[in-house]
Amino acid sequence: MRTYQRIIGLPGLGNVGVVREGYLYRSQRPDDPTGYETAANILKIRSVINLQAYSPEENQVKAQGMIPLSLPMTVLNPIPASQMVDKVRGLKALQEPFLVHCAVGHDRTGYFCGTFRMVEDGWAYEEAEEEMRLYIQSSFGEIWWPIRRALKQVSAVK
Repeated sequence: MRTYQRIIGLPGLGNVGVVREGYLYRSQRPDDPTGYETAANILKIRSVINLQAYSPEENQVKAQGMIPLSLPMTVLNPIPASQMVDKVRGLKALQEPFLVHCAVGHDRTGYFCGTFRMVEDGWAYEEAEEEMRLYIQSSFGEIWWPIRRALKQVSAVK
């Protein structure tokens, strides 16, 4: 049995979850500037990983003393599983704790966090996908198939 921890009521941050306490958190795109202040001052985030292809946030992240990192992708064109595994493994060389986000915090963020769970925590694909589903916030109500396919491929390359 796996457990999941969500955080509610944080000013300017929605769809927030703990992937690993004190190390990796997930959310939707922070609201300006409150969400960035919350990330820095309440969650004590040091680095923000933006998964959006077109969302400049560098100035807001730096204004709070955090390090902006970019890993742009779209839901229809996620980065290949082998590259995602490399990015997750590369976290150890960066300033922690991290906040990873996309627009609403479920597809691309779920792919990143699912890869983390599979590579670092030994989760199976099915467990990682289940956690992705817990963060769905859209009326569409489904994880885009290219994201699911990419996450499934992590099993073969990890």
